[in-house]
Amino acid sequence: SSDLTLYAKWHDKGSAYPYIFDEYLSKIIEDHILKEKIVKNCVNIYRNSKPNLIIDNNVEKILDEFKDNYLLFLVSDGFENLQIKKFESLKLNRWFNEDKVFFTGKHGKNFYKPSIKIKEDPLFSEMDLNFKNTVYFGDRENDELFAKKMKFEFIKVKNMKIVNE
Repeated sequence: SSDLTLYAKWHDKGSAYPYIFDEYLSKIIEDHILKEKIVKNCVNIYRNSKPNLIIDNNVEKILDEFKDNYLLFLVSDGFENLQIKKFESLKLNRWFNEDKVFFTGKHGKNFYKPSIKIKEDPLFSEMDLNFKNTVYFGDRENDELFAKKMKFEFIKVKNMKIVNE
């Protein structure tokens, strides 16, 4: 179904991809002005939605194992309000202290992964990271590219699951 195509594109491109609705709706709506209005409404609904997400059990186990022995930090791309809602839905505060969370959307798209402008932020200089001994977990290609540019080891994990109510 066409819904799967939209979901597949979202899964592939990530939530920070800015043209997902444009590309999808261009296939079914020819009127440019109407399409732009619908895109604007879709983006607004998406950004203001309250996600209901669960973290993969294996990721949870890894984070439980690491939280007491390693410095954990989180880098999340996308519209800041929505990323905060995802963070809360996944209950990530169990592993990540607020001062170790970096929402790139707060600083603008030029901070989105795979950019390494994040190194300029005080969050990283205050952590005094030894970048050669850092492992970065991610679920997208941009995460892997980011880790490579930062000279982190990289481990790919399963993506989050959407819970249907």
